[in-house]
This record gives sequence, C-alpha cells and structure tokens, in this order.
Amino acid sequence: MSSEKSKLLIFGCGLIGGSFALAAKKAGLVELVTGIDSSHEALETALQLGIIDAAICSTDSAKDYSDKLDSVLPASNVILVAVPVSQIAKIIVDLFRRGLPKNCLIFDVGSVKRKIIEDVHSGLGRLPPNFIPVHPIAGSEQNGPAAASADLFLNRTVVFTPHPETSESALKQLRELWIACGALVSELDGVRHDQILAATSHLPHLLSFTLMTWLDKEHSDEVFDFAAGGLRDFSRIAESDPEMWASIFEDNARNLVPQVDALLQELLNIRMLIEKKDKSGLRKRLLDARNARLRLIKKIGKA
Repeated sequence: MSSEKSKLLIFGCGLIGGSFALAAKKAGLVELVTGIDSSHEALETALQLGIIDAAICSTDSAKDYSDKLDSVLPASNVILVAVPVSQIAKIIVDLFRRGLPKNCLIFDVGSVKRKIIEDVHSGLGRLPPNFIPVHPIAGSEQNGPAAASADLFLNRTVVFTPHPETSESALKQLRELWIACGALVSELDGVRHDQILAATSHLPHLLSFTLMTWLDKEHSDEVFDFAAGGLRDFSRIAESDPEMWASIFEDNARNLVPQVDALLQELLNIRMLIEKKDKSGLRKRLLDARNARLRLIKKIGKA
C-alpha cells in the first residue's frame, strides 16, 4: 500500500469486518473507518469499541440510507463487504452502479466464492478489475463487533480468488494490506476454493450443528449433565451464526452434498466394523484418523 492512509468503508461490523478494521488501524493503514450495518446496536457497539469512526444504518429509510452512502463513497478507497454470502453480490453490484472512485479497492470475505463471482458478473455484465473475492480462513463461533480482534488474522491464511479481469495493481495493493494485518496470503481458483472449503470448513460446521440438533431432539437435558470435553470441543462451532451458515450451505450445495454423501458411507463402513466387533479393523481406522489429525496440527498448529 502507499504511505497515504486509506478511508475504509465496511459493510457488516461483525467479527470479520470489525477485526479487519481493528487490524488495519493497528497497522496504521487507515485514518477513517465508516461502518454500515443493519443493526443500530451493532453500530453503537462498534463505535464504542473504536472499530469504526462513523456509522450508517442500512435499515433506516431507503432515501436516508442512500443519501448517506452516496456521501461517503467518493472518499472511500477501500471497501470491505462482510455480510452473509446471500447479500454480498447485491451490495457489490449496487456499489458499482452508484459509481466508485477509480482506484477504490473492493473485496468481500464470503466463505463461498463461485456464486458471488457469478452473481456479480450477472448483475453488472462484467467483473470489475478492482473487485477481488477474498476469504480469510479465520474466525470463531462468536459473532458481532464485541468479538472482533486486531489479531484475528495474525498468521492465518487469507485466500484470494482473483478472476481473469482482476487488476494486477489492485491485487498487489490488497495483498500488501492483508500482509500488513498479519495474514498469510494465498491464491486459489474460485471453483477449487469452494470444493476444498466444503470439506474442511462447511462439512465440519454442518456436523456440529447436526449433532447438537439430534442430541437436543432425542435426549433430555440430563444428557448434558454427563457431557465432557469431547462434546464441548466438537460442538463449539455449533454456536456460530445460523443465518450466515444457512447461506453458506445453500450457496455451496453443489460441493457440500457430495461431501455429506461420502461421509455417510464412511459412517456406514465404521458402523459395520463396530457391529462385527472387528477390533483390528476399528484400530486401523482410528489410527489412520489419529495420524491425519497429527498431520493437520503440524500444518496449522493447535490454535
């Protein structure tokens, strides 16, 4: 990034949007952050915590919101769209139709990339060179501005999924910005990104949600009186935002459904080993799983 500080506009002042604002402020990269959110409460919290310096509520009257947005756009040179994936493309299309400064960087942080890219292209008839799809592989089950942290992206992978029309200079500027925030930047094709994340992120969340739903449905609260660390650790991500994850599951269904089917087959296979009391077969399966876990930890650490 240039030595000149940026004016940052954020749609969605929750965990990711708020953390990016704090990280950019900590790195001395921005001089003014304007936050847009549908919640007055979230905006007030973000202001109190110093995440944003000015606020616009998107649920105010349509004219009031539009006038306020139009007043800040000309001065904004970095725009982050950190809302549920079902809303991202609509916001990006609207921003480009309103008109953006020539050198303004705009990026999203959605967990699904293909559909966002396709919907932006459909809405505009093109993919703007200064629009860069991004996905930080960082976060927690907590949400809202109170959960934001300037160190959230420290040594965490942030995936860029540039399209053929992406400007190399825009890509370079945004890469430098994320690196200054402590992130490790990598690139993937958008389609390949969605395939990988279906297995490594979306499926684990689906399993955690499903397990807690089943326990709540099939057992009384007594079952939780005898739960220990295993259930606590496995179910942690079931605290995640249901609206956000419902959108992710829907938008990446083409990749997630085959993963679910494959896992169902694996469950049937291990069920058969248990039913047959095949200790040797079970031991091998569990050893393979343990070794896979150790390889995972070696790559990403325990954090």
